[in-house]
Amino acid sequence: MQEFPEIRIRATCSVFAVEKWLDGNTDLFLATVPFHLDGATVIECSPFLDSKDVFAIRAWLAGGSASFANLRDKLTEEIVAAAAQLGLRHPRFSKEVSRTIASYFANSEKTMTHNWKRSDQGKMLDDLLTKQTVLCHPECSNWEDAVNMAGQLMEKTGAVDAQYTEAMMNGLRKHGPYMVVAPGVALLHARPQDGVKEVGMSLQIVPDGVAFGHPSRDPVRLVFAFGTTDSQSHLQALSRLMSLFNDEERLSALMKASSVDDALTLLHD
Repeated sequence: MQEFPEIRIRATCSVFAVEKWLDGNTDLFLATVPFHLDGATVIECSPFLDSKDVFAIRAWLAGGSASFANLRDKLTEEIVAAAAQLGLRHPRFSKEVSRTIASYFANSEKTMTHNWKRSDQGKMLDDLLTKQTVLCHPECSNWEDAVNMAGQLMEKTGAVDAQYTEAMMNGLRKHGPYMVVAPGVALLHARPQDGVKEVGMSLQIVPDGVAFGHPSRDPVRLVFAFGTTDSQSHLQALSRLMSLFNDEERLSALMKASSVDDALTLLHD
């Protein structure tokens, strides 16, 4: 959450454990799946914040609506009203203003990403994604192979045990391909109590892709996995990883990396 230094992250959790944080001390919940909490503000957003998500969170911080659609409509109304006071009226004016606002935020995402500081990616990824935990062109014929290899890479560093790999597998079997967080990108994980010994991460680059069963984000070419000992210790690493995911040019190059050295250069540039 480098874009919001005024926000302090309390924890990350699954939707099944979210009620634990309804203690009066949480002002906002960011969710990657649609759900409702009585008496709490929930903003549904992408796992990797795009410009509309940033806009919605900024509006909430300013005391406004948490819905991008509502914000767009409100801004359109204000522009149309101001134009009408100047004598400008046209039956299509409102529709064109709304379309232009939506287009602006969609097209500004790349510019916003370009202006974020890459230097903040720093030490955490350097420590976690190394020659020991990054693998190019693994033999993955299905998603089970990919999950097994992801776990084995972390097991070799001592970060997790075999129980964690099985827990990641079971999570996908039970809940489906929800860990495919973006087109071509999976972020595998399980709970800290499922066998995590220390914070760990791995990456497999699969040029031909592997199917996880997601209707719109398959095939997966980047298989990330992480394990964390608690709800806090991995936040810095994930935040920095998200900055990478918002850099479309570098992400595309990473999917095509032909060697571990090339991949590490792209990861830690």
